[in-house]
Amino acid sequence: MNRRMVKLTAVVLGCLYLSSCGLLGLDGCDSKMDDYRDKWGSPEEVTAYNSDGYHNEEWWYWSKGKNVGFTWGSDVSGCDVDTYTFTPIGQLKGGEE
Repeated sequence: MNRRMVKLTAVVLGCLYLSSCGLLGLDGCDSKMDDYRDKWGSPEEVTAYNSDGYHNEEWWYWSKGKNVGFTWGSDVSGCDVDTYTFTPIGQLKGGEE
């Protein structure tokens, strides 16, 4: 291999390593989060759990009765997205709160 090929290989391997560690943000859920933010707006509450490269964010839309959870990082291939619906909380019922 010539020098140029060795440098290119080192750069590619370095990028693959950094993305697998989440350091480049390539394996996160950014684009899917953007999609849900565009669809439902900003969440009313966000809960997050992060540990040793494992990441989970739960977005709560209480008044819409929706929850979306994003999981990525260690032991997760790409971005897992789970959605749940429930009876909306905080909406007016029959003109009363």
